[in-house]
Amino acid sequence: MRSSVGSWRGRLARLIGRGGPAVVAEAAGMSRNTVIAGAKAFDAGEGPTGRVRAEGGGRPRLEDVDPTLLLDLDDLVEPDSRGDPMSPLRWTLKSTRQLARAL
Repeated sequence: MRSSVGSWRGRLARLIGRGGPAVVAEAAGMSRNTVIAGAKAFDAGEGPTGRVRAEGGGRPRLEDVDPTLLLDLDDLVEPDSRGDPMSPLRWTLKSTRQLARAL
């Protein structure tokens, strides 16, 4: 089960018995299928994971898609950077829009 809320509501649906998922879903304002999934996870002995979404979801990191991205960005920022060169925080005169267009 992905979240403790779904698992908790699945347990509550099991306690109510027949029609429990529909009652819990309507009271909670969530999908009946989510409550049923929580009840199945409860039946299987799965506990809450503390996560809201499944691990690995979302789009891939841009550094993984284009390995040269950080080097290219550093080359664009370096000529106009300000501040301490040893500091990880650097100031640049270029806007993020200009940098995105150049990349």
